Amino acid sequence: MVTEEELTDDTEYKEIKEDVQEELKKQGSLLSLLIPRKGTLAGYIFAEYATPAMAATAAAILSTKAFDGKTVVVMYESDDAYAAIKQSNPAD
Repeated sequence: MVTEEELTDDTEYKEIKEDVQEELKKQGSLLSLLIPRKGTLAGYIFAEYATPAMAATAAAILSTKAFDGKTVVVMYESDDAYAAIKQSNPAD
């Protein structure tokens, strides 16, 4: 959704994260938000909601949007996969 280059600048990263968090919170109770800045997952955005229903609502709404001219693509990860992603990409 965003480029690794955009994520290297601390100020730009903070603004992107705040914008994304604000948008995601509109869809339900957001438990966590992860935006890896380096590596193979850089540019992907991972969100965890309180319930599967909230995640489904967010997915349905977000899949109709664009961010910075790019279409948003929504995919689901298993709890185990998301835990591994969180562990390998500590919060900033």
